[in-house]
Amino acid sequence: MWDCPGLIQIMYLSTLPYGCIPNDPEDLFHQFLTHTKTQWLALCHRAEESLTQRRFDQLKSQGKSPEIMNDLAQHAQKLASLRLNLTGQISAAKNLMDDPSMKNFRNSGKGLLKFLEEDFEPGILNKLDELDQMARDLLQIEFAWTSIHEARMSTKLGQNVMLLTYVSIFYLPLGFCAVSI
Repeated sequence: MWDCPGLIQIMYLSTLPYGCIPNDPEDLFHQFLTHTKTQWLALCHRAEESLTQRRFDQLKSQGKSPEIMNDLAQHAQKLASLRLNLTGQISAAKNLMDDPSMKNFRNSGKGLLKFLEEDFEPGILNKLDELDQMARDLLQIEFAWTSIHEARMSTKLGQNVMLLTYVSIFYLPLGFCAVSI
């Protein structure tokens, strides 16, 4: 490029969607955490859309579809897995900031720790809490729909058994009497 003695050429490459060059490692890590938070919130938004679609499916089937209960249980399991992954990522970020080999980073990383503990972690955990509550509500509603549907089916079965009993007790003996006369 330029041939200037005494100048060090630095090339900055990043896969982050931001075009600005970080000032220092703390700034780079802040950009990374900001992008990670954006990705987590986008993931939570997709999960919310999926749960909303399940709600429509649930209302449409009115407790008559056995697959919905399994799908909702899988959603709850995925949310638990997401929470575990988030906890691991936050722990890894805190460990990186506490790493003794990163002494310069540790001294200037107080703002990052504050961002991590006051903005990043609570923002995503609150969204995951909302999604957990939504999944629990949908599971309870599906259980209620299924219980009502099965109670109706049980009532119909009871009525059919009562009719069959009535026929076997009264009409069959009368039929035999009529045939024997």
